[in-house]
Amino acid sequence: IITKVRGGSYMTWDEIREMDRAGMDIGSHSETHPKLSRIPADKARQEVSGSKKSLESELGHPVESIAYPYYDHDAAVMKMVEDAGYAAARAGWSKEKNGASNLFSLNSQEAVNNGNPFSAKADK
Repeated sequence: IITKVRGGSYMTWDEIREMDRAGMDIGSHSETHPKLSRIPADKARQEVSGSKKSLESELGHPVESIAYPYYDHDAAVMKMVEDAGYAAARAGWSKEKNGASNLFSLNSQEAVNNGNPFSAKADK
């Protein structure tokens, strides 16, 4: 969830809370969706920690994961995410297997909006 963007094609807080109550795992995607490694460190830190705090306040429980906007991250951003209290971070696609050694750069599968809400982007 990008926490400082609501309305239009983005979900409302009521919709996000409804999904959370229904059992969906709600994670952070920053406050405003910048490329975190390309903005000043204090701003990146706020994007990461501020989003977590907003989600936790709205949902009433800890939020443990973040997906890096644009999958953009480096060692400094990964450290900020860990320091903010996240347990894991989604970093995009790689051949690396997920495990304890890469909790802040997890490989993932992207679901795409192609008219079928149950389809996923095929690996090529």
